[in-house]
Amino acid sequence: MPASPPTRSSVAEGARRRTPVGPVRKALLVSLLAVALLPPLLHAQSIDVFGYFEHQLFPQELGGTVRIQDYNRLRVDLNADMGEGIDFRGDVIYQTWHGATRIALADLLPDAIVRQAPPAVLSQGDLVFEDRTVLDHAYLSIVRGRWLIRAGKQPLPWGSGYTWNPTDLFNAKNVLDPTYEKEGVNALKVEARYGMTGLVTAVVAPGDEWDDATAALRVQQNLAGFDVAAIGAVARQRRGPLDADRQQRVLAGGNLSGQLFGLGIWGEGAWNRWERDENYFQVLAGADYTLADGLYLIGEYYFNGPGRSGADAYRLADWLRLLGEEGENLGRHYGFGGAQYPLTDLVTGAVYGLANTSDGSAVLFPWIDWSLSDEVVVSLVGYLPVGGDNSEFGSFGAGGFARLRAYF
Repeated sequence: MPASPPTRSSVAEGARRRTPVGPVRKALLVSLLAVALLPPLLHAQSIDVFGYFEHQLFPQELGGTVRIQDYNRLRVDLNADMGEGIDFRGDVIYQTWHGATRIALADLLPDAIVRQAPPAVLSQGDLVFEDRTVLDHAYLSIVRGRWLIRAGKQPLPWGSGYTWNPTDLFNAKNVLDPTYEKEGVNALKVEARYGMTGLVTAVVAPGDEWDDATAALRVQQNLAGFDVAAIGAVARQRRGPLDADRQQRVLAGGNLSGQLFGLGIWGEGAWNRWERDENYFQVLAGADYTLADGLYLIGEYYFNGPGRSGADAYRLADWLRLLGEEGENLGRHYGFGGAQYPLTDLVTGAVYGLANTSDGSAVLFPWIDWSLSDEVVVSLVGYLPVGGDNSEFGSFGAGGFARLRAYF
């Protein structure tokens, strides 16, 4: 699926992850990183350095006008083999923003919601994009027989869903850009293999205080050709941006994935118990298939237990949760589908659609991916929303983006 232009969800995603860095702080960060990594790297048996440069330009209709925003993003990865089952992986990202780098919260909300919102909330809700330097991943892995121990800021993919992951408490997934890389999670992970295909994974991610840590356990096994997992997790979270205090959240669920008669199928579900708020279920089911001529088809259905039954039921708190760290969807029933086809050896065309059937809104993504070479890819994506003025996808304007990525 193509990445998204700066719509409500993606704008909030970029803004909430900003890390403003001045020249002195940049130099200090680079110096500290070099000092920290130099001793182990001097003893590394092999070191690989690679990465990419990415430029993205996206116009988007917001607040009755077309805003133009773009960024330059440089990622440098370093892999070091330390010998005897020990390796280091890490990357640093430097990103500069240009154009419309400040967006008012009122421009991201329907007029009916703006009229309900306290002025103090609106005045403090501007989304500001600033240049940033961030240690995206940095972790050490130790493998001993059937055991793996990994410590540091690491990727933690969780769940089998494509557009949604109900069992994932570690990553905030933007449904308008579900496959774009996620920033690492500072955590300790321990894995132990058992039998022929069994795997137990335990993860602890510390919070601001000891009680704020997120802990999860997954037990996975292959049964009749399907990967099946049982998952349990506990965390302390704010239910929404307006909440002053965190509350305990307990999750119990699982996922499966496999193939049946050439059809790829997957499912994922979770029951959530909150300390003070209402409990709920979230369930996802999906399938994909590739025809002989190369046409690829994919579809998913998502039931969002805490969602509303329609646009008239949406409140300010719901919209702020959509824009907030968790990026929760507004409605209860969702569908996602698409088709992708290789037009030539170097050009792939696709059309994807995402629909909130609870409020009757949807967004269509026409997408062209053009490989200029093995290392350079250009993506052209349109964003075409439909629906009522107060609906999740229909309440803001059309847009699109052009992305250039060059690997080295």
